[in-house]
Amino acid sequence: MLLPIVAGLAMAAGGCVRPVLTANDVVVRPDGTVQLMAFLENATLPGLSNSIRSQRIMFSTGQTQLGQARSGEEGRAFLDCRLPTGASSYIASAHFLFSHMQSTGRVFRWTKDRTILVVDIDDTICDTNREEVIFQKRDLESSPIRHARPTLARLAESFQIAYLTARPESQFVKTVNWLNDHQFPPGPVFVAPSLGRMIRQTKYKTDALRTLRADWPNILIGIGDSRVDARAYGNNEMLTLIVAEVHDEVLDREAIVLRDWAEIEKFFDSNRPVLTDPARLGRLLKDGGAFTVPYAPARNSAGG
Repeated sequence: MLLPIVAGLAMAAGGCVRPVLTANDVVVRPDGTVQLMAFLENATLPGLSNSIRSQRIMFSTGQTQLGQARSGEEGRAFLDCRLPTGASSYIASAHFLFSHMQSTGRVFRWTKDRTILVVDIDDTICDTNREEVIFQKRDLESSPIRHARPTLARLAESFQIAYLTARPESQFVKTVNWLNDHQFPPGPVFVAPSLGRMIRQTKYKTDALRTLRADWPNILIGIGDSRVDARAYGNNEMLTLIVAEVHDEVLDREAIVLRDWAEIEKFFDSNRPVLTDPARLGRLLKDGGAFTVPYAPARNSAGG
């Protein structure tokens, strides 16, 4: 899965260099503080030592100046602050060489009384055209996997949703646009900040979830398609659901494997009382309790 992306990133390393600033999605912490994030890069070198370091980035919202920070080794600048009441976005701005850049970031607010569901993107909800993702300004060829969007839309009525992908930071805006274009329910999108973390997907996703769960222990369910997802969710003691037509022994040991999104929906319907109660679900996961799994046996990797 990674080889085509890495090769494409290498091919994209030619042409003229253009600095780009991107404000990331953020979630307000339970204590009301937030860590704003912005990424400064050379646009024609996505994922390949493309970060621009040691540049001042200003953060604001409306007419309120929030502060400033310098971009670090991965091109990211962070600012811990409090936002004005009701703010749903913030602005990051920077000057670099002869360019003035500005980007708007989305602000999300979660509550601890609703379970948070983390969803992978590629091959989980998106049948990804990797050439389109890498080389085009907007991804018009990748399509939603059958039943994924309506199932998540229904789940969003009872759960809070986040998207966690190993796509590189340079694909953040394109990823958000694709989710919006296909009317997936809103939720913060978290991406890998560097090529190194993109390649070491299990560690990246494990660490990202651990950081998020330090503030939000009600992140308790993960949906993905691979062993990487299963291990990252499992490393964080989450309920792990894998969408796969074919079972394999490793996934069967580490996760609940369901054929498709129609089966995902049935699983949530069958276990809704416990899944929608973070305290109860947390206790069940800790105690190793069982869930109702309403699906017909899938084919195994040997074709049985």
